[in-house]
This record gives sequence, structure tokens and C-alpha cells, in this order.
Amino acid sequence: MLVKLFTLIERGRPVPLIGDGGNHFQMISVFDCVSAIEAALDEDVPNETLNLGSLDPPTVRELLERVIATAGSRSHLVPVPARPVKAILTALDALGLSPLYLEQFQIADENYLVDVSRTVTRLGWRPRYDDVDMLAAVFCLACAMQEFGDVLAAQRSSSTRGSAAPCGGSSTRMRTTAGAGDGRGQTGRRHPQAGRSGASGSSGSSGRDTPARRR
Repeated sequence: MLVKLFTLIERGRPVPLIGDGGNHFQMISVFDCVSAIEAALDEDVPNETLNLGSLDPPTVRELLERVIATAGSRSHLVPVPARPVKAILTALDALGLSPLYLEQFQIADENYLVDVSRTVTRLGWRPRYDDVDMLAAVFCLACAMQEFGDVLAAQRSSSTRGSAAPCGGSSTRMRTTAGAGDGRGQTGRRHPQAGRSGASGSSGSSGRDTPARRR
């Protein structure tokens, strides 16, 4: 799903939004998961269930708008009515033709949140990274990987022709250097890579995971 989203943003194309985007979809950075484990070890691993997630997650609309702005993309969001779109996608899923997994589009307009206040109090832990940081970092990483792949393809092509390989890959419209250079964006903050394709808020150390679409 993220590959499809990032491709639309990188190419400056409209981004469909199931529903009005007023719902919240909480994420958690893999780095914050690690820091929570370390905090639990410092507290002798309390035998209780503790939720992990970002603090004050924005609405899905705000999240995507800010990632599009960070990317310097011309993309814009196109809200579509949730009920008929879900019905169509459900029918396509039954035929094996849906571009998204059933679990993905079913919760696309739902709130997906966990309460982390007990974790903060019990472990003295707070997540360092917000949802925009995480999604923007993954977008930057995807762009960097695409550029690297383009360079390798160009080198292979030129080597078969006996000509010199180019020194650059495909261009992107990124204004931030996160993921491609030292991992720092415009604010100078260290950007994490989001866990599990922009992992959702979780219970304990793993939680529920939305599968990434590989089609």
C-alpha cells in the first residue's frame, strides 16, 4: 500500500482518500519500540500489557497533506465516499482483483488508536517520533532506493553497450534529505524508519499489524 501511495506522491498525481480523512491512524517507530523495551528492562519487565504508539497522531488527511508538502509534490487528496468504495473493493477482493487487502480498506476511514498513557506512567517512556516524521522518512528511503535501482540499471545497460555509466539516478521532488543522506530532514531532527510499513499502534511489543500490499 505504501509503495502505491509513494508512487502517486512522487509523480505528483492525485491521491485517493477513502472517506473524508478525519479519522486517526496511529503509528509507532521501530526506534521507539526499542526504547520501550529498554525502559521495560530497566523496570524489571513488568508482567502487564502496555500499549505502544505515537502521541497526538494527526488525522489521516493532515498526515498525508504534510507528507505531500514535505515531498514538494504537486499531489492533492481526492476524498471518495467510503461505503460504496468499500463495497466495490470487497467485490474486487472476492475476485482477487482488489488493489488493497481487505484489512486495509476496511479500516481506511476508522480510528485506529491505542492509549499509551499507562506506558508513559509505568515505564517513564515517551515516543520521540511523530507520525509525519515516520511516514516522511519511509518516503525518503523509498525514493533513495528507487534512485539506487535506476543507477544500477543504467550501469548494466551502459556496460553492455561499452559506454560510461551515468553518475546519477532518477530525480525526485524531495526537499528533505532524510533517508538519502544523513537521515536528517529540514528541521535537523533525526528521522526514523517507520516499523512494519508505518506500523500502527501496538499492544505490548508487537500489536496488530496491517499487511503491506505487494501487488
